[in-house]
Amino acid sequence: MLGHGLGIFLAIGGLKIGACVTSRHSGYWHAIWILGLLLVGGIVALYSWMPTDGATGDMSSFTPQGFVVHWIIEDRPEGLRKNDIITGSGGRSIEEWLNVAQPDPIQETGQTIQYDILRNGKPLDLEIPLIPLTFLSILKHWWYQLLAALVYILIGMFVFFNKPQQLDARVFMLFAVSLTLQYVGDAYNFQYAAILWQWPFWIHFSFEFVIYTISVATACYFTLIYPAKHPLVERSPRLIPFLLYVIPLLLIFLAVQLSPNRHMGLNLANNHWC
Repeated sequence: MLGHGLGIFLAIGGLKIGACVTSRHSGYWHAIWILGLLLVGGIVALYSWMPTDGATGDMSSFTPQGFVVHWIIEDRPEGLRKNDIITGSGGRSIEEWLNVAQPDPIQETGQTIQYDILRNGKPLDLEIPLIPLTFLSILKHWWYQLLAALVYILIGMFVFFNKPQQLDARVFMLFAVSLTLQYVGDAYNFQYAAILWQWPFWIHFSFEFVIYTISVATACYFTLIYPAKHPLVERSPRLIPFLLYVIPLLLIFLAVQLSPNRHMGLNLANNHWC
């Protein structure tokens, strides 16, 4: 149910972004910049609270075998290793966790949960304590990416506030904000433990694809308006943003909802962009 609701939210959000791009009101653009900063703080706050297993992956981690671990951000005693494949935990498969109506109250800070994994092709059971990732650990692992995010947001801020009434400056700022959010979100990336909580996973899933779509769509739109507007934009000033911002999100939503199962839907959504 949560996945359905977030899918509808994605479509509405895409429409709002498309409308905002064509808006002449500078208030919308100031709101985007402020919202970007708030979302950065929200990401850090979410993962500073959520107990996790210390490992992360990305959308390519969702394979037919299970969830593939790509990075170890914080070691846990007898914990996960890079390239481990998580097939389930707490007596449930990944598909069961993705479809469970109400998660069990077992993911408390410091509490352990049994992970079923494949390590070098061999099944193994691990008892892993769930502890929130510290921002310092994220910073040590992804400092260069977070530094790039800071540079992007500062450049976007400079360009926008120097010429806030110009469309190209506004669109460049939107690209800088979306790229900053993408870099910060990718630093935390997809964590298997988020699936156990459900709502953090679906929020991050929606965030990942909305921000990536906005980044790519805005880069494309910028090339159509700078240094001069393309004839297509002149003839269809609202249709072009709609096609760039909304259609990709609708395709992702349909891929997830029309798949035989959620696990396959996540793979399809990822393949849509890869």
